[in-house]
Amino acid sequence: MVTCWAPLHPEATPHLTRHSHRSWLDEIGVPPGLADKRMGHFETAIPGTYKHPTETGRKRLREDLEELWEESLDERLWWSEWSLVAPLDQALKKREAGR
Repeated sequence: MVTCWAPLHPEATPHLTRHSHRSWLDEIGVPPGLADKRMGHFETAIPGTYKHPTETGRKRLREDLEELWEESLDERLWWSEWSLVAPLDQALKKREAGR
């Protein structure tokens, strides 16, 4: 699937979303081992050998990311209640209906 990022921001790229996602992970205090795993990174140094995500950590991560997602939808709704991007438009409509 090809997505046009130009309407979102002139310098936006799919890779930029990885930077944003990692910033979110850091913001909510996700342990480095879990954040690295989620980002598809791996550490070959000794500390990386002993870091393993736990189910509790994954659950908390899901909950924290859901909360950030909902907050971002609320912020996005402030700007506009619809989007040209179909999945976002559906999420906005669902969020608006749940208010």
